[in-house]
Amino acid sequence: MPRRLTGGSIEPPFLRPPKTGRRRRHAACAPLSFPGRVLLAALFSLLGLLGLFRLFGLLQLGALREHESEEILELGHDLLAAPLHQLFENTATDGGELGGIEPQVIGLAAGGLPDGKAHAERGVAVAVDSCESRQEVEDGAAALGSTAALAGCSSGGSDGGTADDGKTFKIGVIGPLTGAAATYGVSAEKGAKLAAKDFSTKDLKLSLKSEDDVADGEKAINAFNTLCDWGMQALVGPVTTGAAVAVSGEIADDMLMVTPSASSLDVTKDKTTVFQVCFTDPTMGASAAKFLAEKYADAKIALFYNSGDTYSSGVADAFAEQAKESKLDIVDTETFKDDSSTSFTNQLTKAKEAGATLIFAPIYYTPASVLLKNAKDMGYDMTLMGTDGMDGLLSVEGFDTSLAEGVLLMTPFSADDEKNADFVKAYKDAYDETPNQFAADAYDCVHAIVEAIDKADIDITADGADIAGDLAKAMRKIKIEGLTGELTWNDEGQVEKPATAYVIQDGKYIAA
Repeated sequence: MPRRLTGGSIEPPFLRPPKTGRRRRHAACAPLSFPGRVLLAALFSLLGLLGLFRLFGLLQLGALREHESEEILELGHDLLAAPLHQLFENTATDGGELGGIEPQVIGLAAGGLPDGKAHAERGVAVAVDSCESRQEVEDGAAALGSTAALAGCSSGGSDGGTADDGKTFKIGVIGPLTGAAATYGVSAEKGAKLAAKDFSTKDLKLSLKSEDDVADGEKAINAFNTLCDWGMQALVGPVTTGAAVAVSGEIADDMLMVTPSASSLDVTKDKTTVFQVCFTDPTMGASAAKFLAEKYADAKIALFYNSGDTYSSGVADAFAEQAKESKLDIVDTETFKDDSSTSFTNQLTKAKEAGATLIFAPIYYTPASVLLKNAKDMGYDMTLMGTDGMDGLLSVEGFDTSLAEGVLLMTPFSADDEKNADFVKAYKDAYDETPNQFAADAYDCVHAIVEAIDKADIDITADGADIAGDLAKAMRKIKIEGLTGELTWNDEGQVEKPATAYVIQDGKYIAA
């Protein structure tokens, strides 16, 4: 098993071990006559049934999320496997305890959720008392249909591939499934799941499991440790740059990591088993400047970016450097931070006064929607150009998509490109929505991992730490025809593929 990362804490599911030694016999567990035993069984059957009603309610409310550990089922099955006669045999054994069986508890850990009370949102504790029987619980479950419901507590991520029969290759996915950046993480998860289904074969079965990191580095490390406990052999993610840097910094070459969208050079720097499917920040910024030099050479440009974000500032720095070389006219530079992203009127006023006709803004889709709304309200007519982080603009809740007309994007994927039609259809059929670049990138991640497995000719049941080096060597030799272009990787783990610019017209991405 790969080395667990130490940058965060994790509480894996546990089974409290039976205590040893003699204990005073509880009166309720004293030997009973046969009628008494029947009555006692009925009583505990009722109590068990009430407990299962509660569990069923939690399941109905979605308290058990699809991303929880498969260990729950395994431990639960062991607890319920005790035959009836063990529970009601002569209690003189082991100092008078009921068949020597102690109360057992299956605990589901918080797993590093934001509020520290994840047990209330994602977990449930199931207690099996020493005076309950397997048959009683099964009878209650049958009455509620809970046997099937409990089976659904297994890792939801594994529905991206086939059931684990001991011959599967386990791929973990880490990204923000909740929080402000959830669009990126959820899209990546869906793309990876679809790829796991598409690339699973009789000889190579792919099992997928996802963990939420809320775009936070420490929580990403917790998620990594959880997936290692599951048996992860390769990682897709983390999705965001900060989280990816945190995890890649501690992997120590024990795991193949392929991130769909973390673009900082720090993600792969000095790493041998870490790879990017997205463009690096310098590549994105330089490509954008070259595009503008070719298509908008006469534009007066305002550079606008988030100075507190690694991705945004990294792209901006590379853009500014290439802009000088390409002799672009940058008339104004404006910055912001996350805590001031609710209004950009002041920055836009300065850009307008400077005469900027185009704003280059390597920012995410939510602040981009605010910027466009602010510009309209103040009557500022300009062209906005963004990078791949702005992909998702058309899906911002409450956003007037007409404001996005004419927006330019440097992004490697378009759902409107005919070559991607099959993927787009499959994605829409599966999720009833149009895929974005992050879904496509994650799909390409899984595709690349499959090609590396084939190239390395590894034992697919081997531990991730044992095969990481072989897979990494294979990654540097493969070439895939991906959704985001023709992909190869250099010695630094950075992807090499063509950059593409699109313009939004009538709600579609059209080649610019």
